[in-house]
Amino acid sequence: MCQLVSREASTEEADLSFATEASVSDIIDTDFANDISGKLYKVNGYIIKDDHPGAGGYTNYYIHGLDGRDSYVYSQASGADFTWLDQYCSEEGSEKVYTIYLTPLNAKSTSTGCTWRFLPVKVIDENFEFDKNEATKFVLDSFLYSQFESLYYADPNKELISTYSSTMLGLENVKIEYSSNNTASVFFETKDGKTYLHTGTTGKATVTIDVTLDGFASAQGTVEVEMQEPDDIEALNVKGAIDAADETPVTVRAIVGPSLINQPGFYLIDDTGVIAARLAVDDDIAKFNLGDEVIIKGKRDVWGNSKYGGADFPTQICISDVELIANLYGEHDYSTATFIEGKNAKYVSDLDYHEIIHTTEVYVIEGQVEVTGSGQSTQWQIVDPTDGSELSLYASSVAQYNWLQGYEDQTLTIEVAPVNWNNKAYMRGCILSITTADGEKVVNTYNFQ
Repeated sequence: MCQLVSREASTEEADLSFATEASVSDIIDTDFANDISGKLYKVNGYIIKDDHPGAGGYTNYYIHGLDGRDSYVYSQASGADFTWLDQYCSEEGSEKVYTIYLTPLNAKSTSTGCTWRFLPVKVIDENFEFDKNEATKFVLDSFLYSQFESLYYADPNKELISTYSSTMLGLENVKIEYSSNNTASVFFETKDGKTYLHTGTTGKATVTIDVTLDGFASAQGTVEVEMQEPDDIEALNVKGAIDAADETPVTVRAIVGPSLINQPGFYLIDDTGVIAARLAVDDDIAKFNLGDEVIIKGKRDVWGNSKYGGADFPTQICISDVELIANLYGEHDYSTATFIEGKNAKYVSDLDYHEIIHTTEVYVIEGQVEVTGSGQSTQWQIVDPTDGSELSLYASSVAQYNWLQGYEDQTLTIEVAPVNWNNKAYMRGCILSITTADGEKVVNTYNFQ
């Protein structure tokens, strides 16, 4: 515990010259085995304010680097302790770069990893001006290498960055070109002014990336890429994963379905069933898209028992520690073959929480969605318009279901999965999708955003 021994009034500015110069990305990417929480850094970046007003509302302040990567400020008062940052905040599309002194905090640690959060100390306007001779290398390092996977099992048909401009950095028309030394395995297509990555036959290729900006230094880099066939990968279907013994390693091939809520991952779906897939690393969600056919590996698990610090009984079936083996891409509609119809909100709410097989089910029910409560007790729920029965939705923040706003006064067809991630003596719901009377279907893509 710290105790103030003496204090001498002074108007002198603190000397921050000892701060280490770095980028926001440098800090975000620092391994957590390296404790930097006591260090002061000097970065160039911009600040975005994200307000969540209303009951249980809060404000987040995000510090972005020049490449757009960010982490948010660690607040102990829902953002009220950092209102002094308001004068420095930018609107998206008109970002203002400042010199920001900050220290990192390991304020967010979960079973899937950690995230450096920031504690800003001082913000200075030094009329930042980007060195255009650094532009091509900046674009190459920040945006271009990360477009490629080292191994593909199917044609990604992926649009690549072919030009880069930034009003914030004063850059216009940085040009990017790609070439391959093995066009049978990896090649590029230009269509309607856009560049697409394709893969063909099994093999390896070196991709060369050339970046130019008229009148300034150019940059070049290479990426090693390999194409393989997925047929030799043995994988279960979803029912095989559900039927596997607890803590059994499983490899599963299925379609990426709607998002989980308040858990890092998505529902994995095929014609045989549905199971929650919980990622090993939160940021790996960027490797998945709704509708992808994927081969993943993980552990067939039960969540909520004493091994996770919870109750002595299991409450949620899932595949935990999920890692991507192969993305076969595609824009597949997820199967609804095993979804259960003819039930209502009360039926789902009354399911026996001891019978955890229910957490691998999806029900199609009629209902309305609404927000109830106030403060920390604010939550979304499904209400049956015929008998008024209710099914609460599992979430840690009312904002996680804000995509339902605008649909509150309509009777909807709702795909909902029973869930019990946190050891309650009852089931709650996770909505996979809603469909309006006019046929508009809105899928839960919360994590994919």
